Amino acid sequence: MIHQSNAQEADYKSALDNINQDIKLEMSELSELRQMIANERPKLAEETEKIAAELRDKRRRSQLASQERDALIHDLSSLSSEVRLWREQSVYIENLLTDFRRNFEAQMSVAEADSMRSLMLSADKASDDGLDSKLKILENAVERINGLTSPSTFKGSALDNDGVMREGIFVEAGPVSWFVSEDKKIAGLTNTNKELRSQIIAGTATVDEVQKLGAGESTSIMLDPTMGMASALSESDGNIFDHIKKGGKWIFPILLIGSLALTAAFLKWLQLLRIRALRPARLRRVIDAIQKGDFQLAKSELGGKSNPASQALHRAIEMENNSSEDVEEALYEEY
Repeated sequence: MIHQSNAQEADYKSALDNINQDIKLEMSELSELRQMIANERPKLAEETEKIAAELRDKRRRSQLASQERDALIHDLSSLSSEVRLWREQSVYIENLLTDFRRNFEAQMSVAEADSMRSLMLSADKASDDGLDSKLKILENAVERINGLTSPSTFKGSALDNDGVMREGIFVEAGPVSWFVSEDKKIAGLTNTNKELRSQIIAGTATVDEVQKLGAGESTSIMLDPTMGMASALSESDGNIFDHIKKGGKWIFPILLIGSLALTAAFLKWLQLLRIRALRPARLRRVIDAIQKGDFQLAKSELGGKSNPASQALHRAIEMENNSSEDVEEALYEEY
């Protein structure tokens, strides 16, 4: 038993020694680990501070980026509003230019409108070319205002008295225009015919007068303030035989029918002249005689039957024994 107890004690001591050695070993490792941690702590603190600094910098940059984004959104909204306003102004200005182009063309003479026809048609296009053409029209209008103190000249074409199209030069002074052909054979005032073409009024100006006017030289030239109306009226003047000749073959049936109508109207007028009105005094005597029953006296007071009223009264007296309805019906059927 003693031997067994000693053996157990030896085992306990051996185990205790092992435990102490293990504890020392673990303590040594713990000490080394603590030393390692102590050695690593400055580096970790430095890295932690570095990471924290980077985090703070990134947060600051994020805030700056957010502020820049908000500023960009605000600027973009402002730019969008300005662009929308500019577009509205552009549409408004383009509409004004369109109205100006229409009014400007209406104020121009036919000859000047023909000379600018291509520019006018280009201005009707819904594109940048159309806008450029409208601006050119505006520039031409401004130049036209600056040149109102002197006649303006431009090339064009006009019809002569034979209906032949002549190429030449127009000279305009306000609403009045003259034309001289390229061959210098015809010149004169121009007006607009029914086909809205420029028509030369022959004999209203000479070639030399129109050329001097276009060159700005002093000259005396015919002016038609009626815009061709006086010339048209002068051409329409003539005697009755000239107008009959212009009427052609159809004028004779018209004259015949007119003569018959005039003759019938004259005869009817003579017939109406022969009718004498029934005077109130005579009518009063007729009524008094009828009321007394003296129908012969009433007829004698009426006299002849030339008057329609006398005829109706004669007929009524003859039907003295009939009812008023029969008399009224008979007079209605007869007259």
